[in-house]
Amino acid sequence: MNASISGIDLPIVVVCVVSLLAYGLYRARKVKTSEDFLVAGRSVGVIGLTSTLVMAELNSATLMAFAGVGYSAGLWAMLLPFFVFSGPFLVYAVTVAKKWKRLDAVSVNTLFSQRYGDTTSLVTTIVLILVYSWLCSVYLKAAALVFEVAFGIGLTQTILIMCSVVLCITLAGGLLSVIWTDVVSFMVTIVVIPVMFVIAWQKAGGMEGLSQMYPPKHLGINPVQNWADTVLSTQFMVSFFFLILLIYFSAPHIAQRMFAGKSEKTVFWAVCLNAVITACLYALVMGAAALAKTAWPDLTGENMSLSFAHVVVDWLPAGLRGVTLGIVFAICQTTMCAMWNTDAAMIENDVYSRFINPNPTDRERLLVSRVVTVLLGALTIILALTVIKYLMTSLLITNILLAMLFFPCVAGFYVWHINQRGALASMVVCLATGAVTMVMKWGTDGLDANAWMPLYVCAVVPLTFATGIVTSLLTKTSATETAKRIAFYDRVGPPWIGRKHYLAAKASVGFSDLPPSSESMV
Repeated sequence: MNASISGIDLPIVVVCVVSLLAYGLYRARKVKTSEDFLVAGRSVGVIGLTSTLVMAELNSATLMAFAGVGYSAGLWAMLLPFFVFSGPFLVYAVTVAKKWKRLDAVSVNTLFSQRYGDTTSLVTTIVLILVYSWLCSVYLKAAALVFEVAFGIGLTQTILIMCSVVLCITLAGGLLSVIWTDVVSFMVTIVVIPVMFVIAWQKAGGMEGLSQMYPPKHLGINPVQNWADTVLSTQFMVSFFFLILLIYFSAPHIAQRMFAGKSEKTVFWAVCLNAVITACLYALVMGAAALAKTAWPDLTGENMSLSFAHVVVDWLPAGLRGVTLGIVFAICQTTMCAMWNTDAAMIENDVYSRFINPNPTDRERLLVSRVVTVLLGALTIILALTVIKYLMTSLLITNILLAMLFFPCVAGFYVWHINQRGALASMVVCLATGAVTMVMKWGTDGLDANAWMPLYVCAVVPLTFATGIVTSLLTKTSATETAKRIAFYDRVGPPWIGRKHYLAAKASVGFSDLPPSSESMV
């Protein structure tokens, strides 16, 4: 065991993990149907939804990666979470949060199947299953690295133990268990992380200690001075905002929580609260990582991410250290559970119920969801032990894959004219653009993140939109797809662009009333 760890810390971690497991199993008693398992019975209130959104976004891989950014860029880096989380989530709240709730499906693929057709839905399912399987492995390995530093337990053993516990919680109660354990974890997290920052500030000697490690421009909020900074530039932050915005609009694990909310107002306010709280928590973690440089000044490369682990293991007092490590486990647990649950929902709803057994009983659907979850857990372990190496690079690759769903999602909600061919063409171009720019980033002589991110965003957004729009306008939409489109907008509300065409299409098939969902967004 690591010399910095007190004898009380491991028992506290064990108690935290066992308590979460027991509480999750207790809450699992209410899981009676597949809808309870996959979308928590669609009855979650503001507190529960806010808690689970925050804990889902506070994932272990991003936590470690952002800690590395904080270590390299000082207090200046604390602005990044407000670009990455506050901005995109607030836009999400006023644009698509209520739309997703009106759809009230089991998985995001309902949008793609009802709005465009089965081909688009199937492509989306394949992409998302691959992405979320990969992401689960990244999150698991990131959390395991913290525990390896803390307790000196082998990485393989840590991964196996953590994955097994998380799998038990997920199998028992699905999203219902996840959300209720998230409420408990959230209450502890919003106390522990600020306390950790205060302790790190005192240990590092505050601004006096930081001034010896960072240039003045990295000790405050200087967006103009740092516009083209070689460590962390303002243009990188702005570009990152647009990339995350691309991802969040169609992110299945977020949409699934919209489905779980009990009303449109619930999901709106939960997303807004999450936008503020998540950014603040990440900023405090990055600030603590910057303070860690005063004690561990020689961390380089991927090891900069371990600055967070050093703060927890070497600076926090006994007891609090154990609670914080328990929170790290809880963060990993909720993210993995959410993504397994999302994948299980897509496989059960969009593969099993569509292609294998078109008329399954609810008991069969619940069984399939649990079997799929076990298989996903096994795949997570294999990937974490074999191929996951660079955390930030892995996150960027998965973000590129998720970004290809942005245009079909946004256009699906708001633009009448976009058809299935346009959606598929935009996905192909988005993927190709991402692949080309990623190759330009690869290797020691490639573009660094500060140069790559603006290039990617400036290339992918206009090309993706132009491809989707032009292809849709140049290709014919079938009568079947038009009927699908009318039914979809009847459910989620009329489009912003092409509203007259929508009303004309409704009138031509015998419908004329506006859907009731034309209420204000707030």
